[in-house]
Amino acid sequence: MDFGTCGAQSLSASSLCCEGVAIRWVQLLGSADVEQLVAVSELFLQTVSCPLLWESIAETWPYTHDIFNGGLRQQQVPWRRVCALQERLHVAWRGAPVSFKLDLKAELRGQKLADLEVMMVDFLAGDEGLVLGHARGGVSIWELCTPVREAEQPPVSAGPKLHAKVIGFFQACRKHDVQDIAVSPPAAMQPAALLLGQSVWMAAAVGPNVFIWESSGKPERGRPVSVLESWSVRAMLRHAHLFPQGHHAVWSVRLSDIDEHGDRLAVTVGEDGVLRAWQFACAGAGGGLEGKCANETPCGSLLWQHDVGDARQVVTAIFPCPVLPQRPELQDNESRQELCQMVAAVARADHRSLELFVGNTGEAAATISDVWPSIAGSLPQAATYDTSGQLA
Repeated sequence: MDFGTCGAQSLSASSLCCEGVAIRWVQLLGSADVEQLVAVSELFLQTVSCPLLWESIAETWPYTHDIFNGGLRQQQVPWRRVCALQERLHVAWRGAPVSFKLDLKAELRGQKLADLEVMMVDFLAGDEGLVLGHARGGVSIWELCTPVREAEQPPVSAGPKLHAKVIGFFQACRKHDVQDIAVSPPAAMQPAALLLGQSVWMAAAVGPNVFIWESSGKPERGRPVSVLESWSVRAMLRHAHLFPQGHHAVWSVRLSDIDEHGDRLAVTVGEDGVLRAWQFACAGAGGGLEGKCANETPCGSLLWQHDVGDARQVVTAIFPCPVLPQRPELQDNESRQELCQMVAAVARADHRSLELFVGNTGEAAATISDVWPSIAGSLPQAATYDTSGQLA
């Protein structure tokens, strides 16, 4: 920007910071560039230091609108830190990737987990933690940190290294292996969620059941993963009585965010090729439960089910439905609730299609054909979702 030209056009510095212009500047530049700009403009520094500015940005910014909660307006929320964190995570994929090699053998032996084969892995708290699914129903929580290098050791030139340590472990069922793991909110959104005092939810498909936990650890300043050191069982989704064969297992599970009623939804795909939607209540909420299991764990309520073919050729996700344009006829409370319903997405390789179902009712919302090109000699190989951006 040519500041001389600005002076010639009689644009004062104060005009850049009034009437919401600062908000648009931050949204255009990003928080990283704003940090450089405030170093040369004292007035702009005073403006971007206003908490209300960052609260407004968090409500409308694409990086943060998914985690913004209007109920937090009366609380001291560090929205500026939340915005900077979400922006950093959002653009972290750009540039050259950095690879890390984690040697977990020593830690697994030290925690007496070496005989439990690792079946799958997912991130927790952004890039600061991992969750591993093991054979015989084991689930381990790991913290990733940079090891402290002793003073007498020479600098390591082979690149960055990470150290991983177990901070939590629980065994859901010894008879079955962990088939799938799901976390909510997504790992990239968890640091900001933890900063806002929210918890992380996790589900593991083990045999004919799905176990659901909520993080319950005590937060420590500067260490978000401390909340993940302790977990409480919140629900179990039992499928055994629904499967036609006794050996069938739950193949996959996905979790939704909390809805307007204080409940959460889960979608599962069983080995019998059936997509099922479940509802379960969050801690302190009523409804959404159909009783308790034998171990006094609340059981989820089955909402609906649909045949989706071979479970190995299905990829699912659940996310809030797209926000529809504001219309005068949709201003009553019932209509606004309809706009907030969850949608279950099912990518089916056998039909090369993407099917969308309303989360609470199972009603077919849309079917998109040929999401995999119908090219001779070409078969569908994979599908993935960006639930925040509502992309597949």
